[in-house]
Parts: sequence; C-alpha cells; structure tokens
Amino acid sequence: MRYLAGSLLHALTIPALSTLLLAGCTSAGPSAADGDENGDAVGGDHDALTPEQCTYFDPGGTVQICHHTGSATKPYTILRISDQACFNAHSAHDGDYITSTDPSSPLYDPTCNGQGCLPANAPCDATLPCCDGLLCQNGTCSDPCASAPCQNGGACATTKSGYTCTCAPGFSGTNCETNIDDCAASPCVHGTCNDEVDGYTCTCAPGFSGTNCETNIDDCASGPCVHGACNDEVNGYTCTCAPGWTGTTCETAVCVPTTCDAQGATCGSIADGCDGTLDCGSCGSGFTCQSGTCQPTGPACPCDGMPGWGPPAPPVQCINYSGLMGPGSIYYYLKSNANGHEGPFVEFAVNGQFGPEPDQCGYVSVANTLTTMPLTSQAQADLCVQSFLSFAGSCP
Repeated sequence: MRYLAGSLLHALTIPALSTLLLAGCTSAGPSAADGDENGDAVGGDHDALTPEQCTYFDPGGTVQICHHTGSATKPYTILRISDQACFNAHSAHDGDYITSTDPSSPLYDPTCNGQGCLPANAPCDATLPCCDGLLCQNGTCSDPCASAPCQNGGACATTKSGYTCTCAPGFSGTNCETNIDDCAASPCVHGTCNDEVDGYTCTCAPGFSGTNCETNIDDCASGPCVHGACNDEVNGYTCTCAPGWTGTTCETAVCVPTTCDAQGATCGSIADGCDGTLDCGSCGSGFTCQSGTCQPTGPACPCDGMPGWGPPAPPVQCINYSGLMGPGSIYYYLKSNANGHEGPFVEFAVNGQFGPEPDQCGYVSVANTLTTMPLTSQAQADLCVQSFLSFAGSCP
C-alpha cells in the first residue's frame, strides 16, 4: 500500500512540475517573482526563440531548449519538450533558446553557455548566431555567397553585414562586374590600345614596334642603299647617294654623255648615250651633213640617171670630188666593161704631194685606152672635173 501511494505520488508530481514550468513560462503579468526589478516581464519580446524554431527543430516531435530559470546558481537548464509546448510556453520566454546534446549538431551546447549556432536554412533570431559563413537574412540563416554574387572569378566572403568580393586581377566593383580599363592611361605611344583582362595590347602604327609602340623601326637595318648613306624615317628611308650614283637605292651609275669629238661627228644631232642628243653643229655652203660629217652637195656621179649606167656597184666606184687637193681626194666615174673599166676620173696622190704617183685627170675608153693629163694645181683639177661634167654623152 505504501509502494502504491509512493508510486501514485511520483506519478502526480511529474505532470505537476511540467504544469508549473508551463505556467511559469506563460505568466502574462509582471511581478517581482516573474521579472526583474526593472519590470521586464518573462515572455517579453526580447532575446527569445521563435515559434518557427520550435517547428523547425522538432524532427522527432520534441525540441531541446536551454530554459532560462532566472536562478543565480543555475541560470539555465535543458528541457526536452514537445513542439507545441515550445511554441506555447517558451517561444516568447526571454533567454530561452534552441540547443542540442548531440555533439555532431551545430546546436551542441550541453552546458547552455551559448556555444551553439544556427545551421543553414534555420529560422534565425537574436537568441543564437548563425553558424560561421551564414548570415541572418529575411529571418533565415543563409549563405550570402551561395548565389555566387562575385562575377569573373571573384572570391566571396561572408561579413556581419553581408558579403565582400575579392576580385580577380583585372576586375573591380562590388560584385567584380567591371573589367578595369587598362587603356585609360593611354600606354600605346604610337598605336591603338586594345583593352584586355588585366592587361592590354597595342596595335602599332606603320613604322613602329615594341610593347607600347615606342620604337621607330630601323628601316636602314637591311642596308638598302647600295652606293650611299641611308637615312631612317618613319616607315621608310631615303638614300644620300655617293658621287656617280643615282636611283632610289643608289643602284644606278650616273650616265656620262659622250661628245661630238669622241664620236667623230662634225655636224647634226647625235645620241649622247644617256637618252639625250648632242648638237654637233652645221655644214658650210655646198656641203650637207651625212651621218655626222659634212659631204659636198655637188654632183655625185654625173652619169647617174643616164641610160645604161645604173647605180654604182663593185668594182665600179663613184666617189664625190671633194673640190680640194689632198690625201685620198679621188673623183671616179668608172663602170665595169668587158675590158675593165671605163669613164672619166680624177686622182690625187694619196699623200697630197706631187710625186711618183702624180695627180692626174683622165678618161678610160671602152677599148680600155687611157687618156690622162697631169695636174699641177687645184685650178687644173677643177677644170678637168668641169670638162668631164660637160661630156653629157660621154657616160656610156
């Protein structure tokens, strides 16, 4: 009977204790027993767990909380209660917060000294902080870096107020969204700057090279001036030719024109050998210029044009009488016949002096008979020539 009474007393004591705790956590009015001396009521809107936490952390139908007892010797005690009791009695109790006695849980706090933290996606309030790397946003512990806000390879890190981005080289901005303009300083001296990521390239103007197009290319490096000095310019060169040379690269010898004397010319125009002409003068009266020399204009072969004579051909000779006695001055009118040659002739000694081969004027007949007369003066020679010229019918 005593055992039954003791058991019954024990059975009645536990529900009564729970009811007492429940009643203590749901007291509405402030009193010296329920609050502090400043009148802060138990269950006020202070650091307290939320109904959402009661619901979120009850996978087995019960919730573990650190209950604030208000005792100076033991300020907290761990309670395992239903989510409904958590919701009704403790969600507004100042100082109560979710905990766990499971060492693997981020809420692990077996002594209620505030060492736990709220995991990702858990409802958050001021009772416990979110775990490292998480931030209380819109009532939920979440990772502000989960959405990868940092662009272009930036590294995201959580802060108390949100997150920060450590940008990869070449980018800037809150979310590393801006490609830094590496061409802003105009690094290309003689060219166009092309902005890239964390750098730039230069498209150089013709004639320049180098990372920043700072170098004038040496167009004389290949030695283009064959016979002269090279002058480097921008995207080109000029040559100062040595004497006697010309051309873009001094490759052509300067042409030296010939002279009339060097060509034996005494009249007319002749080529100078440099794509030009030379004026070698003109002939006097009674002479014409033929192939650069003056020749008599007086009759060339008086028998030309007469029937039967025809143009002279070897051994026929028809050499114009020069009108002057001198070496080689011969005036022939000769034509071949069966016996040799026939026709008038005037012959001067080769050396121009009267000697063993006398100057003479004569006529060769058809029968090859020779009639001659000596010439001792220029007047005799001219008279002989004139006499032949009067023999219009003597030319066979």
